[in-house]
Amino acid sequence: MGWWSTGNGDDVVGDTTADLVGDELQALAARREKAGKPRPTLDELLRALGLALSRQIEAGGEYEDTGPIRGVAARVERDGEQAERRVDLAARHAVDDDLLDSVQATIADLEDQYEQMLDRRPRISELLACFAFVLGSQPEDYLKQEPGSSVKSIAADGKK
Repeated sequence: MGWWSTGNGDDVVGDTTADLVGDELQALAARREKAGKPRPTLDELLRALGLALSRQIEAGGEYEDTGPIRGVAARVERDGEQAERRVDLAARHAVDDDLLDSVQATIADLEDQYEQMLDRRPRISELLACFAFVLGSQPEDYLKQEPGSSVKSIAADGKK
């Protein structure tokens, strides 16, 4: 399996980690379609990512780069214009159980890959980079999103 730099310090993502995220996002979109539900929005995914990671931290999961998470933001580009989409976790919005379960299971699988292949825990920035890489230039393949936009990065707000 190949690993490559995310451009953020010595963070890396890999082929298998990208495949894990892509496969789960595709499966989630298919389950929702079969149930007559729309695909999740980017904001819903960001909230699920923040909640899943917060639960990991509360359960004793240690990440060297992040403390308690206050929010999650994505840098999105459309027609050459960049904008930030941010969700604040203090605002208590419901998250679809299937989406949250899917994100939590994917994070657990990603952690296993980093531990098996690199003999270390991933950083939160790496976990989020895996999702950003997969969403990339075609987030509409997985999310309820207009074609033509791209997700450039996803980051947590919660530095140690």
